[in-house]
Order: sequence, then structure tokens, then C-alpha cells
Amino acid sequence: MKVQAESLYQAWLKNQGYQSRPQQLQMIDTLVDALVHRNSRQALIEAGTGTGKTIVYLVVALSLLRSLDDEMSVVVVTNTVALQDQLMHSELPQLAEVVNYTYSAAKGRQRYVCTQRLDATAHHSDLGLRDDTQERLPFESRCNSALEDLRTGRWNGDLDNAPIPFDNAERTKITTNARGCSNQKCKFIADCPYYRTRETWKVSDIVVTNYDLLLLDLKEEIGILPAPSKSIYIFDEAHNLINKFMRVYQQSAGLFAFIDECKNLVSLFTKAIRNWRTDQSPFNLELLTRELEAVANLTKQACQLLLQMDYKGNEPATHRVPYGVVPDPIKDKLQFITNYLTATFTKVLQLNDQFKEVANGEHNVLPYEFVQENQPALDECMEVCSATLNVVNDWWRSDESGLVARWVEKRSLPDGNHELR
Repeated sequence: MKVQAESLYQAWLKNQGYQSRPQQLQMIDTLVDALVHRNSRQALIEAGTGTGKTIVYLVVALSLLRSLDDEMSVVVVTNTVALQDQLMHSELPQLAEVVNYTYSAAKGRQRYVCTQRLDATAHHSDLGLRDDTQERLPFESRCNSALEDLRTGRWNGDLDNAPIPFDNAERTKITTNARGCSNQKCKFIADCPYYRTRETWKVSDIVVTNYDLLLLDLKEEIGILPAPSKSIYIFDEAHNLINKFMRVYQQSAGLFAFIDECKNLVSLFTKAIRNWRTDQSPFNLELLTRELEAVANLTKQACQLLLQMDYKGNEPATHRVPYGVVPDPIKDKLQFITNYLTATFTKVLQLNDQFKEVANGEHNVLPYEFVQENQPALDECMEVCSATLNVVNDWWRSDESGLVARWVEKRSLPDGNHELR
């Protein structure tokens, strides 16, 4: 294997016109020794920027891949999407010039355009396709141009490499998440950039992903990436792994932000019921309003109790719950919030189902334009409600083991109030 790795490295050097560097050869020897001759089959390499770590781990991984089961894949995990793109546009294409292999980038769903939402937005435009002033064209016209690029194969739907610029606010209107996606019911499923790209992840020799997606895939057992038993993992910038692990596996919710979201939900349901095209809406606005008011009031009471805790440190100040055991007065409030919010969240999911059916042309209980305009707001409501429900449901349940860490962060706001998370 060492001979294979060094031969591949030398071929890459010659193709790029570079000179061999002793430090890179030493790293190849170290990796081969660890992966072939040691039982742990693990290696940690630390070297400065520009020392060639990337090409070293790629040639070693590819050489190892050739000597193992054909179903094995190399999974390169980066700290950021920017590093993913760098690999996809630099080292991996260079290496593919001297050895035959397949590679693909695996990103989260919201990094790819939603064809259904892009098409809906583009149809609002009566302007032509792209011209030399595309960056100054209205949003709908740029969606029209992007849709044409998607249909003709000039673009694969990856928003990080979009030929037409979209800012963050615009992205929310032409992307979706797992809750908002219609999956197989969507009439654009065959042309969906996310699903089309995802098909390559389990059959590519090298899959370049990021810590967030890998950890989420393992946590939720989604299975969209190659199985761990069939993977050779390379953790680039591994010192970031602990922080990423904490961020993905912890549950958090902003309580005062959630109170505002309760008001937004009342407004959203009010508008939906007013626009309902059938004789009677399936939602009782009066009951919904009472439920959300109860949730908001109980959350305010819980916040008052949480604000009385002992906080330490600068912004955000932190209170760590001793042994993770939540005091009974707070636990009682949170249990009531869970009861009310569970009932309300069921109705939010029902409204989202109605939005999907309208978007897919299955029903017309709501105006199509209304659904397109309000889907991003509903997506945000679902995310906030789901996160809050998960946290409060966890906090009020008894846990005497002391194995669950729980803490509250208090952040001061410019208006003199606080946010609790």
C-alpha cells in the first residue's frame, strides 16, 4: 500500500509540475503505518497550513480503498462548507487527472434550491431570461434565470455555487427543510437537486461532507451517508469536532423568542382562516388563540423563575443546573407548557400538510400565492415550536441519574430585557 500511495503522490506531483517534499512523504509513511500495521487503524496528523496535508490523506485513503471491499467509501469531513467546495474544485479534480475515481459533495438540504419553490417564484416574473444586468434584476427574474440554468444542466442546484446571486433572505424563499419537503409527492421530485445529488453519496469513492451533516446523520439515524462500517473517515481540522458535537447533540430553545413566535402563529392562522376557500376551516381560531395565550403566559412565568437563578460569567451568563435535576416549580410550569404546546403543534403540522397539498396541486383550499408567500414564515414557526417542545419536554421529566447536563444562558438585550436559552 505504501508503494501505491507514493506512486499516486508522485503522479500527482508530475501532473501539477510540483517538486516532492520530504514532509509530505513522511506523513504518507506515518499514515500507512497507522492504517496497515496498527490494530487501532487511527492516525492523527498535525501540520501547518500549506504543508500538503490534504493531498497526503487523499492519496493514502484512495490507496487503502483500492485494497479493501469494493463497497467501502472514503468520507472526508470538513469544518465548513467553504472547505468542502475547496476540495471539490481543487485537490479532488487534480487527483482525478491521474487516477480514476468518483467523488461528490454532501451538504444539508437547505444548501440546495427547492425546484418547486423556485418554479413558483419564477412564474411570478413576466421579464425575460438572463441579460448582462442579472445582478440588478428583480428576485423573480433571477429565479427565472436560475430555473433555466437548472433545466439545461448548467447548474446542479447547489446554492453555494449558484451562477446567480441570492442573499440569505431570498434563499429562505427558494429552499425547504425536511418538514416542508413533499418528498415523493412533489411533482418536481425527479428534478430535485437535493435528492438527485444524494443518490451519488453512497456510490462515490470519496464523499466530502461537513461535521454538521455527518453528526446529524448519525444522531437521527437517517442513513443518507455511507454506513460507518463501510467508511474510511478523514476528519479535517479535527480540533473542531468537540464543539460541533456539542452543537448538534444539544437541544436548545430561546424562550422569549418563542413567546414572540406564539404571536406570529396566531397571526398566521388568522390569515389562513380568512383565506380558506371552503365553507369552513378545520381550525378553531378561538381555541388556538386560547392555547397559544396559555403557552405564552406559562412561558413568561417559567422565565421569571429561571431569571432568579444564580448566573455566572459574562455575556451570555450561564446557570448550570446542579446534577441536571430541574427544581420542581420550574418543572411544573414546563409540563403544562408541554401539554398545551403538543396540542397546538399538531395543528401547526396539519396546516403545513395543507400548504404542501396546495403547493403540489392536490387541493385548492388556500390560494396558491398565499401558500408561497407564507410558507417561509410557517417553516420558521415549526422550527421554533419543535425546538421549544423538545427542550421543555426533556426538562420537566424526572432524571435523577445526573447524566444529563442542563443549563440556562441569559443574554442582555439592547432594550434592557433578557433572552433565555
